[in-house]
Amino acid sequence: MSLAELMAPLLRPAFTVAGTPTSWAELLGFATGVLTVWLVVRRNIWNWPIGTANVILLGAVFLTAGLYADAALQIVYVALSLYGWWQWLYGGAGRTPWRSAVPDAPSGRRWPVSGSWPPPASPSPSPPGPTRPCRYGMP
Repeated sequence: MSLAELMAPLLRPAFTVAGTPTSWAELLGFATGVLTVWLVVRRNIWNWPIGTANVILLGAVFLTAGLYADAALQIVYVALSLYGWWQWLYGGAGRTPWRSAVPDAPSGRRWPVSGSWPPPASPSPSPPGPTRPCRYGMP
């Protein structure tokens, strides 16, 4: 079985909008991309294999569209994704799993989009006396 025969079901149109077909690979590539971002925000290790699947799916789309440079770039992204996954698993001190230096969010206090909680910023006092103009005449 050739690669073209193996990829054929993914490259069939899933739906058509305004006369432009969208393949299953494009649809799944978009869905895995959204899921990967959601998992990254939550610092979940599953972002790596799902992100790798995302890159492979979009690489197939680029290859069939004749975008060979973009398809070749996906190979670099697969390599970087596999390296990142390995680093997460074994890149910590003493080859232990990686631990985030960012503390977890306090319960119930999250930003609605990113799902993270920044540490509270302490107000900085304004400098005493008159302020100097910017070097290039901008305020």
